[in-house]
Amino acid sequence: RSGDIAEIQPKAAGSSLLHNLTRHFVKDALRIAGLDLDSLPLILPVATGMSITLTLLCLKSQFPERNMVVWPRIDQKSCLKAIYAAGCEPVVVENRLEGDSLVTDLEAVEQALLWPDERGAGGVAEEEGRESAGPEEAGPPPPPPPPLA
Repeated sequence: RSGDIAEIQPKAAGSSLLHNLTRHFVKDALRIAGLDLDSLPLILPVATGMSITLTLLCLKSQFPERNMVVWPRIDQKSCLKAIYAAGCEPVVVENRLEGDSLVTDLEAVEQALLWPDERGAGGVAEEEGRESAGPEEAGPPPPPPPPLA
């Protein structure tokens, strides 16, 4: 694209229409949320990896002491690249073989989400670059984040 990104693109009438409609929907949603805009918001498309990176960066700005992301292993590198691009450390949860299929090990994901002192031996995560510690080594966990509104 060249010129004004919000302008209608003659060779892409359908996507231009969807883009304009989306801008109106977003403006209405923002109005409902209490933000009254004089003009339409600018909406830019973002690929999967970039959207994950931006989300993680936003979360890190709110919770700077937290930098670990539980990542059930999948064969898609953009997630892993996004975690590293945001300055986070992945806690990789390996898949489990069921019959002839690989499935996400939900029990291992649950274990990875626990604080280090609650994981006990055999936890799947590392805390700040060291093996999972017992309660006497780990110290008290940071307070949980406030609920999202």
